Amino acid sequence: MSIVNLRDVQPRQTDIKIRVRVCRLWRGKILKPVAQDNGLHCVLVDQQNDAIHASVKEGDYEEVSHRIIEGNIYEITQFHTKRSPESYKIVPHAAQIWFNNRTIFNPIENVIPPIPQHRFYLIEYNHLHNRIDDDEILTDILGRIKSIQPIEEVTIDGRPESRRHVYIQNTRKEDVRVTLWGDAARTFEAQHISQLPPPVLIVFTSLRVKEFQRKPVLNSTMSTFTFINPDIPHTAEYRKSFSQPFHAPRIFTSPTKQIIGADELEAVEKRTVKQLNLLDPETDKETTVFCRAEITKLITRNGWYYEACPMCYKQLKQTPNNSLLSCSKHGFQTAQPTFRMEVHLEDKSDSTSAILIGKPADVLFGVTCQKLVIEEGYTDQDNPPEQIFKSIGQFKIWEIILNDRDDLKIKAVYPDIQPSPEKMVTNVTPEHQPPSKRALQLPKESTQKELFKLESNKKQKSTQEEGRSAHAKQD
Repeated sequence: MSIVNLRDVQPRQTDIKIRVRVCRLWRGKILKPVAQDNGLHCVLVDQQNDAIHASVKEGDYEEVSHRIIEGNIYEITQFHTKRSPESYKIVPHAAQIWFNNRTIFNPIENVIPPIPQHRFYLIEYNHLHNRIDDDEILTDILGRIKSIQPIEEVTIDGRPESRRHVYIQNTRKEDVRVTLWGDAARTFEAQHISQLPPPVLIVFTSLRVKEFQRKPVLNSTMSTFTFINPDIPHTAEYRKSFSQPFHAPRIFTSPTKQIIGADELEAVEKRTVKQLNLLDPETDKETTVFCRAEITKLITRNGWYYEACPMCYKQLKQTPNNSLLSCSKHGFQTAQPTFRMEVHLEDKSDSTSAILIGKPADVLFGVTCQKLVIEEGYTDQDNPPEQIFKSIGQFKIWEIILNDRDDLKIKAVYPDIQPSPEKMVTNVTPEHQPPSKRALQLPKESTQKELFKLESNKKQKSTQEEGRSAHAKQD
């Protein structure tokens, strides 16, 4: 029996033989009405670099799964073909192959010409808008990893689900967001990626294209694979364009978790605000103290975030004659948006002000600065997002240190463990606050660089709406 090329395979065929490499292999799943496994799926590629989707029904899974290995080459006989589904096609082929318990897989060591390791149907970023809400064929895309957001736990249709955003960029410096859901989010190897030299390139397969804030966004399906630094010709141009240290991916982490237990927090000595104002820089410098106080103002006249070095969190400076940002210690870097502002604290004894910067602010506001700036487009230093002002009027336990400039700096924020007393008078206006009792020496450099000239649209769709549109149906 002669070998049939994959491009010549038609629906409703039997008694044919193919010679192929298994370049992807995954377990099928059904989510509704109850999540359960559903057979086996694979992508096959031949010597002509054509590909086809092959499947195994759940009833044949145990007999077939141990006979086929991802990456291996086989001559395969005794199978049948059907017409490809009308939507959610993995590859653009009119036919789909079906294996069963009688299918014969004959392993082959080497073939000439060689069969490629991968077969992707990559789409250009400027063509993504043509695929918005068009799920006939799922989308493959290549890019260099620009940033990785932490995993979030969200609720979709009443059930918990994991979600992670990854931002990628092409050689034309166009960005696109890929949202990974479920297992794809949980198994994404962010730690491994952080150890790789730049550029770190990635191919995402079998994505759905949706629209969010008038831009195309990509969402994983149960057929999505990720390939880190794949050996394909398309990567050569990326390696020429993104070879500098500042092209390394930014790996963002979740807000700092509480490191002191409730019992310890209850027992620790707490200073009054009046006592904070009396701290002596000669004897109390770098001493950590705790205070229970209400936050009554956020003072953002010098801006509410800055462009930090992702390595040491020092402010990046713009280099002469170009728009690149540089750290005095770590050289050229891609900036990490980081909260920085002054907060006004009060209790019955007195009032004072303190510097709020970095992760303690993430905890206080319940959101990272990177999410607000990069994802939601809040880049205006004169107009902070309303979300951060929800903290006004809250009593917290503040872990505070007196720094070497005689400024109070918030080291950590903890939930209040006592009923709140009568509220102080608050002011939620961020601009032109009256001077605080303790003068702070906050930098006044502009932080409105080219990196953050993003669309300032506010998020219009709820997590429910985005989540419902992100899941593909998969047999």
